[in-house]
Amino acid sequence: MGEDLVGALRSSLRAAPAGALVTVTVELGPRDAAGLFLAARATGTNAVAWLRPDDGVARVAAGEALAFAARGPGRIHALRRRWAELRSSIVGAPGLRAFTAFSFDERPDRADGPRWDDFPSALLVVPRLLVEWRDGRVIARATAVASGDGGALDDVARMCAQLEAEHAPQEESPVAIERTAELPSPERWREDVARAREEIERELFQKIVLARTVRVHLASAVAEGALSTLARRFPACTVYAIGRGDSCLVGATPESLVSLADGAAQVSCVAGTAPRSADAGEDAARAQALARSGKERAEHDLVVSAARTTLEGFCDVVTESDMPRLIGLANVWHLASDVGGRVRAGVELLDLAAALHPTPAVCGVPRQAALRSLAQREPFDRGWYGGVLGWVDERGDGDLAVALRCALARPGDAWLFAGCGIVAGSDPEAELAESEAKLRPMLEALGAS
Repeated sequence: MGEDLVGALRSSLRAAPAGALVTVTVELGPRDAAGLFLAARATGTNAVAWLRPDDGVARVAAGEALAFAARGPGRIHALRRRWAELRSSIVGAPGLRAFTAFSFDERPDRADGPRWDDFPSALLVVPRLLVEWRDGRVIARATAVASGDGGALDDVARMCAQLEAEHAPQEESPVAIERTAELPSPERWREDVARAREEIERELFQKIVLARTVRVHLASAVAEGALSTLARRFPACTVYAIGRGDSCLVGATPESLVSLADGAAQVSCVAGTAPRSADAGEDAARAQALARSGKERAEHDLVVSAARTTLEGFCDVVTESDMPRLIGLANVWHLASDVGGRVRAGVELLDLAAALHPTPAVCGVPRQAALRSLAQREPFDRGWYGGVLGWVDERGDGDLAVALRCALARPGDAWLFAGCGIVAGSDPEAELAESEAKLRPMLEALGAS
């Protein structure tokens, strides 16, 4: 892999004009995506893994040919402008992609809770090395800036050598993971849910999504290794890991923010939850109760309505599912609906993302009132939890997911996150139980017994 990529990149760089973004590809034999991510992280390289197991699609990125960070309320639009500038200078094989991510919102740092120092408010990265699995093929892509990237060839050679020493994920023996902090505490959480329900009854909101975070002690740095466990247990989800510095954000989310391909936009709306049961009869009854629940359907409809209204600003015709469908994950049932349409000329993925985010599924209705309330009441910074991460290509198309069901880990500990949508009729005890059900898969992926 290394010699072929380095040779192709060297030749292309020589022929390219100064400042051009040069990209080359070679086809590889079979590789394990989780193993490549572990190999990159074992040497401290910034890396991204993005897996859709049921679709047979995966991407693993290592290093950064270019990176751009932004802050402030216009941060997503700033990423869009920067990507438009960069891709105008691309020389080489078509299909270049950039990884992009942005936080739930712009909030001041909190004294307590998870530290997001390694994760900017908004980020766009053109990977130095990107390996993609699609349609049964494995393609490696190397990228550099002509005449301005002197270490590019050495970087590619070094990273290829690292990835050739692919790491096998190790099975962790089940352990009793100790919780060392909870924000807010379970007692405070119940009070917050009750207070939010009262505010909804007073028509301050129709819905607000409250989040909680739990800190656990880890005997070793196991977060990266959780990637393969999550991919095996949640093949219908987007399974992701973003390693930056000493930190790693890892999770498996059932929720897409938006995808755009050849003018077709689609939003997958996921809201409404019921825990699974090990008993088949009870599990089926819970699924049907979720489908019939007026409370859960009302919460779901708020998310669908917001997606439809937003897409109407970019599409002449918008379609949506007639009825929500049930999707069953290993731990919970959800209600899901699709909303889609053909965008007008010039509309790109990040335009849609800026308008959609944050959705009622992670924030509330109305959006601004919910954001103000969350900034005042939540005792921690959500950072990239509830934010967005994914890929954008050289046409402005791409695929973005909502960063849910995740943990932010550093050596020795991890912060896990869960959120629940509060609407009229929400019960504090039931919401606490739902949040625990959402935390459980990540605990187990980290090795909890």
